[in-house]
Amino acid sequence: MRYKEGFDSVGNEIKNIKTEMTAIKSVMVTKDYLDDKLAELEGSTVVRQRKQDKKMNLMAELLREKKLFSDDDIKRLADIQVFPAPPSL
Repeated sequence: MRYKEGFDSVGNEIKNIKTEMTAIKSVMVTKDYLDDKLAELEGSTVVRQRKQDKKMNLMAELLREKKLFSDDDIKRLADIQVFPAPPSL
């Protein structure tokens, strides 16, 4: 008799563990989901960086045109661009 009671309590514990595992699986993040979200984040970050880089390049060019920056100053700024412009022809 004692063994049957022991098995029953083990069976109940296993049922509880299965229930908890089901709950965990329902809210668990999958690798595919995480990969997709990281790719979206990277894409939006690149877009934001390109806008900032474009703004900085425009500002530097305007300051050069107004003779506030020398060509050397512009070259120094171009050396640290995040997205370097292709060589002009």
